[in-house]
Amino acid sequence: MADSVRVAGRLRNLVGAAWLILLLLTGWLEFLRFRDIAALPDTPWMTGLLVWDGNLTPSFWVLAFLPFLVWMARRKGLSRRTATDQTVIPEERGSLVPRRIRIRTAIGLAILSGIASAAVGLRPIQVRADGSTIAFCELPPAFHDEFSYLLQARTFLSGRISWPAVSVRPDLFHQIHVLNTPRTASRYFPWTGLWMAPFVAAGQPVIGHWVAGALACAFFYLSATFLFRQPTALTAGVLIAASPGIAVFSNMLLAHHPAMLALSVFLWAFQHMRCTGRPAWAAVAGTGLALAMLARPMTAAGFALPFGIWMLSRFSIDGRGDGHHPRRTILSSGCIPAMGAPLLVGFVLLGLMNHDITGRWTRSAYQLYTDEYTPRHRYGFNNVVNGMAHEGPNRLVAYDDWATNLTAERAAVNVWNRSQASATWSLGLFPLVFGVAVGVGSLFLRREDRTQPCLLACSVFSLHLVHVPYWYDGIQHWHYVFETAPLLLILAASGLSLTVEVLTTLLRKRTARLWTTSLVLSGLLPGWLDMHLLWGDSRVTRAVAELSYSRTQMEAFRQTTADAARLSPVLVLVDERGHDPQLSYIVNPPDYSGPVLVCRHPQTDQEIAELQTAFPDRRLLRFDPKTFRLLQAPAADTVPSTRP
Repeated sequence: MADSVRVAGRLRNLVGAAWLILLLLTGWLEFLRFRDIAALPDTPWMTGLLVWDGNLTPSFWVLAFLPFLVWMARRKGLSRRTATDQTVIPEERGSLVPRRIRIRTAIGLAILSGIASAAVGLRPIQVRADGSTIAFCELPPAFHDEFSYLLQARTFLSGRISWPAVSVRPDLFHQIHVLNTPRTASRYFPWTGLWMAPFVAAGQPVIGHWVAGALACAFFYLSATFLFRQPTALTAGVLIAASPGIAVFSNMLLAHHPAMLALSVFLWAFQHMRCTGRPAWAAVAGTGLALAMLARPMTAAGFALPFGIWMLSRFSIDGRGDGHHPRRTILSSGCIPAMGAPLLVGFVLLGLMNHDITGRWTRSAYQLYTDEYTPRHRYGFNNVVNGMAHEGPNRLVAYDDWATNLTAERAAVNVWNRSQASATWSLGLFPLVFGVAVGVGSLFLRREDRTQPCLLACSVFSLHLVHVPYWYDGIQHWHYVFETAPLLLILAASGLSLTVEVLTTLLRKRTARLWTTSLVLSGLLPGWLDMHLLWGDSRVTRAVAELSYSRTQMEAFRQTTADAARLSPVLVLVDERGHDPQLSYIVNPPDYSGPVLVCRHPQTDQEIAELQTAFPDRRLLRFDPKTFRLLQAPAADTVPSTRP
């Protein structure tokens, strides 16, 4: 009993310390905000009460309100509990809850996740001056990567791994993130294209990412039931389903959602394997990890590294036995070979794909593309300096020059940006920091086995670690560590649940739950809800507006060229001089068929004539992105060509 009281006191101190530190931090930041507002001409300092910082102000007021609630509780004569086992003794794990309840809960969370994705994707976006709109998810993609994955999916749907090399001016027809010599193929790894293929065939590729996010949410919830009580696992599932950052990324045709789905299956099956020791579950976990490797190899390695170390350590510890009563080990049960077999199959499939595209078993399309076209985008420190030594004739000058040289200082800034953005987009900066701090801190105070929750925290750390040697912090400053989001939310859910338990020693349980829920909402509401009288547009609204610019440009280009091709097929020559390399209109079907083909404007009229000879059935048109005008290409036009 004395030990329980001691641990309960430490947990109470942990929650109190997290609350106090964040209150002081948010209070100081609010003071600075008020000071900056007061320094504006003709602006009363009271304006700060009406104009909020959505990432800061709501969390500050929720944190600041807690002492008032405690004072009110004491004034009403609520006794403070000095000994409580409920903050120390764990209740039954969620995995002990009846299976039908867990399945129904998982289905409900998947539906909630789908609703969140649709809430982003179905937002109307104005595309014409007359006010006509298109749903955000129905606009063309915004990033070069998305077009590359679409090409990959269409390649697989045709029954191919790659297409023949481009025979006419590969430099003019080069699509960013797509090889067109020695074969035409996406530079990326195959799982994303395989996942997208059936949805692309149905004409709704974004639905595939919504489904991937919904299934991943369900599997992460089921994984959490092995680690925490059912209410905590449910909280984790709700936070993942309602995460604004995850919902926004579900509307981008990137590798993250297929990879996240594969990793969620890995984590779920790994927990089954840990509890049962059955090789079948190890094989399922290995399959999930292999698929994640075939989507985002570095992410898969960073995510799984702590779990692999744990497996090896368990083997080395448990494998000794005593000679008379040998202990069952993970290796003796066949789990390590069962998990390794799918990974081996994945490497073999990747080798076959490499050989088909690059001609070498060990050289991936990704590596070949980096070496040939973007040598400064390489992995590692001093990427620009090292890349300059490997520049070749195929280098995409403008796009490659976008890279900045990675130094230790730059890497530290990237880690800070990724950490801050992942917390902000997962839930909200201060609510997530509070929940994770309490959740991770409690692992060192509780009496029960804390190994598996610690592995989640280690996985977050290793995911950040493996991406330190890359110069770019990521899309929205965090996409390289996007897969940390569900892990952070699971850890935050454990901390928030513990906070409720601790606060019940000071408040009524209903009040404790209400305050903790308010803290969560202080992060979620500014993420989802537009409040023009307080914080203005939500994070989701701002993200959609930012992404919509490139999408509406691509949609306008598609409409313009489609209208021009109604009478006869066209070849559009895009003048990319001085144009933003992040927005390239050079996107073509993998077999270079269809009414519209697009390439860069060549340098001389002789080259234009050669293009007309190569495509005799197409009218040649010139497109200027600056004026957004489509004109007949004159035979003697001598617009200089530039590489993107």
